[in-house]
Amino acid sequence: MYTCFDPSPSDDSRFVGHAIGAVNLARLTNTPSILPVAMLRCSCLGGSVTDGWRRDDGSVEQLSLEDLKRVVNGREALARRGTFELLNLFSRIPARICCDVDLCRESLSEIMGALASQPRLGSANIFDVHRRTVDRLLKQSWCPNCSRVIEKYGLERQKQMWDALPEMFDLKIRD
Repeated sequence: MYTCFDPSPSDDSRFVGHAIGAVNLARLTNTPSILPVAMLRCSCLGGSVTDGWRRDDGSVEQLSLEDLKRVVNGREALARRGTFELLNLFSRIPARICCDVDLCRESLSEIMGALASQPRLGSANIFDVHRRTVDRLLKQSWCPNCSRVIEKYGLERQKQMWDALPEMFDLKIRD
């Protein structure tokens, strides 16, 4: 599922209903395996998740208070973990096996400056921020060794964050 998931939030207005509806449907049908992704989507909604989703018939579907608390706390955990992982990635550059330290330090300095002005760095949609940052890093000029470190470590850490979603949203999911 991780390789097929596009973490970018949709601009579609139905997105709100899909995210909230997915959490509620998972609860109704006792299908906890979809809760991590559904709560991730809800966490990307920010404060509007508290408004619920107005259906065509005028009724409003909302998260339970317990799930709303999980979404808010999970959003904070995601932002904290994602920022930590990005900083950890940067600490690996230049790599111990770097073959052009000056080039890689200059590229790192440029990317750090660009990230400092990025408004979504602390965003709950850390998968989108992380992916875009790794993509941006890979477009910079790096020695081949540092480039491999960035790509390998970036993908490994994103997969580990994905696997930690149930824990970040305080969910008990059995395999």
